[in-house]
Amino acid sequence: MAKVYGGGEKKTWAVVSGGSSGIGLAVVKRLATDGLNVVIVALGDALLEKSVGELREEFPRIEFRGIGADLSKPPSEYLPDVIKGTADILPRVVFLNAGECKHAKHRTVYREKRKIVISALLLSPRFVFPSPQDS
Repeated sequence: MAKVYGGGEKKTWAVVSGGSSGIGLAVVKRLATDGLNVVIVALGDALLEKSVGELREEFPRIEFRGIGADLSKPPSEYLPDVIKGTADILPRVVFLNAGECKHAKHRTVYREKRKIVISALLLSPRFVFPSPQDS
């Protein structure tokens, strides 16, 4: 990952949704091991704060940011915080590890929720990332 997207001195950033626990946290740790700084977008709760604190201790040379966001809500409710929290960086890697899917008729509920999650990334110019060759 670091060979393709940079890392270390370049201050390369990644964004991981749902990165405060489980598979998302494992992804965050792998990115940090590869030298990438990481923005964690997850529910704004004590677990996010705890995870970011522990990550800073485990990887003292890596920068971590925690942004509280409930991705089950409309993008208008959480996107401003995500945009504000990433305004000064340009992430090169995004892992979508969180969102919401309710069990119902696939063609109705799932499509709508999927549109919300995808739009969260596409509505913000901060989430339209150039390829490494563009830099």
